[in-house]
Amino acid sequence: MSENIQETIVELINQASLYGKDSVRVQHLRHVQELILRKDPSLLDNFLEEVLGFQTDKSPEVRKTIISFIEEACQHDPEVIVKVIDSLRLLLYDDNVLVQKRLIVSMITIYRLTLKWLSKSRLVDENVRSMWESMVNMKIHIIAMLDSDNDGLRTVAIKFIEMLALVLSRRTSDSIIPTSNEQDFSLNLLQDDHRILRRNKLEQEGKDVMEKLLEFTLSQHLSSVNLIAAMGAIANIARQRPDYMSRVVQTFEALQVNLPPTLVDSQVSSVRKIIKLKLLSLLKHPASFDFQPQITTLLTDLGATQAEVLKHLPKVPAESKRKITLSNSEINTKKPKMTIDDTSIFDKDDSNSSISGKGISTSGTHGSTMSSTSTSPSSPYPQHQTAIDITAADLVGKLSIGNVVDLVLVSMFLLPEKMPASFQATYTPIAAAGTPAQIEHLARLLGAQLTAAGYGKGYELMKSQQQAKPKIDDDIDEGKPIASIAGIGRDDLFPSSSADVEGKPMLPSTSGNELSDMPSTSAGITTMSTIPSVQQKKMKPFKLADAIKPIEYDEMQRMSTDSFYRILHAEDVCETAGVGHVRKKTMTSLVCLSERSFRDIYEDYIFADVRKRHDLAFAWLYQEFVYANGYLSILDPNKRKDFTKYDDTLCRLLEYLQEKPDQRDGLFSRLLTNAPLITDNALLVLKRYCQDE
Repeated sequence: MSENIQETIVELINQASLYGKDSVRVQHLRHVQELILRKDPSLLDNFLEEVLGFQTDKSPEVRKTIISFIEEACQHDPEVIVKVIDSLRLLLYDDNVLVQKRLIVSMITIYRLTLKWLSKSRLVDENVRSMWESMVNMKIHIIAMLDSDNDGLRTVAIKFIEMLALVLSRRTSDSIIPTSNEQDFSLNLLQDDHRILRRNKLEQEGKDVMEKLLEFTLSQHLSSVNLIAAMGAIANIARQRPDYMSRVVQTFEALQVNLPPTLVDSQVSSVRKIIKLKLLSLLKHPASFDFQPQITTLLTDLGATQAEVLKHLPKVPAESKRKITLSNSEINTKKPKMTIDDTSIFDKDDSNSSISGKGISTSGTHGSTMSSTSTSPSSPYPQHQTAIDITAADLVGKLSIGNVVDLVLVSMFLLPEKMPASFQATYTPIAAAGTPAQIEHLARLLGAQLTAAGYGKGYELMKSQQQAKPKIDDDIDEGKPIASIAGIGRDDLFPSSSADVEGKPMLPSTSGNELSDMPSTSAGITTMSTIPSVQQKKMKPFKLADAIKPIEYDEMQRMSTDSFYRILHAEDVCETAGVGHVRKKTMTSLVCLSERSFRDIYEDYIFADVRKRHDLAFAWLYQEFVYANGYLSILDPNKRKDFTKYDDTLCRLLEYLQEKPDQRDGLFSRLLTNAPLITDNALLVLKRYCQDE
């Protein structure tokens, strides 16, 4: 039986090697994959090299099939990863985007399998170390694809980073793991004394890539496809890793008032619906108990009804309620001036530190442990509060009725004459306006916008901490971690100066709250102040004349001449691409329509190798004849026929061929016989030619 399978595999590989339809060759390779990996896996070592030989095939479909084969082979035997790592690296740098996307999708499974296999393997040789080093480099390359110009590559890179954030973190008792992912790797399975994998560095790397993903979600250049993929990824991570719940809620909070300006009205409405669905799914999570005030306020702004919110509230066991009540009572004993209501909305984040001298502290419950100065080791952000938390806490006391009225009056000058359709479609009346909960929510919205714009107490504090933080070198085993930024981030949460941010407009709030759009200074909102220039630029209508500078005539001539030279010297490139006829048509049209300069350049180019480029001369002559007769729609139909330029071109070509005895044979006669019209001056040239003969 095994011999028959081997013979069949050999025959199929030989047929796939022959040139034919790609679909037939792919079908043969898939049959090989089925026979080897599903019928007789023992044959994998015998035919692995033969199958990998197709990785350099010209057909992208064949290369994608090889990626599928490698992925399934690694699932059958993880030790194969050492043998196929070079093939994976080669295919990652493939010229075809579809092949790259398929490879990244497979890397999601292969990287997870690699970690699981290495965590159980005790035999680590040089081949394994080299494989892991290549895997780390590939991982860094895929993460960098978040900045790719291709939306499809960015989408699969988001899914890969989602996998990284999950496998490079620990599961907790509150983690909700899908059934299909229950056997996946997590840092809980890794021992501390592993020879290659170091738990602390992997865990820090997981936090770094999570920060990278959160910042990417808030960037202003995202398409709707990338934004939806990123929102789904961070929501899924929060459900499986509740330690990230606080940061994810903060990200949705900032995203709701700062949607990318590139989205059209229909996309804005769709994104808001998805934010609502993701928040409802997070609200149902048991670990969302500490963030219910924030989530419910956001849902209310997004148009969720009270019935929807109540339906998705998690059921907290009585024992957990007693623990939370006991913990809250201990905090109230230590800090009698702080009540549960005072801190329940914006102080329950994943960072539990206290800023001395500022009166800012958090309770940050993850599980049942609560402390105002420290956190459990499993908390992903134990160092400090986020910039939004600090700025929001600073703003709460300053949002008095007088200051709010002043802000509203100042913002009236920036309102458009007509309500935008997108705002009208997404506007939701503010529930419980003026209540402490709504004021704190408003402070957080303002804090998110101020932090993104580079203002506020939290921004200044976090910026100083980032500058004072020493750089930690990483070894080659883990690669360089992605730079982590504390607090909610945008494309660059902490730019080098505030001037870097002034040119970035912020999308107006779609929650219906005018106050959330108002900027402030780092000193807080205490008096009426001038609106920053970023808001004025946002409301100013775009005029093309204001954005460009007129080009001088000499500069235009130089640029056009340079462009024409580039077309002339692109002969080999155009012929290779099969667009040589387009190049010829473009050149002759430009020469016929332009001034004398292009004609002289074109003549010199043709006469430099007239035997090879005589077809350009014929094309030029016919184009001049067409223009002279007025056969083109771009010409004035009432214009009289003028053969002056045609006559001049024909005579110049004939005179040149007459003066070059070594080149005139055949070409002079062909030009005369193929010319669409023989002018009087051309007959004179012919007469001189006959006299010379």
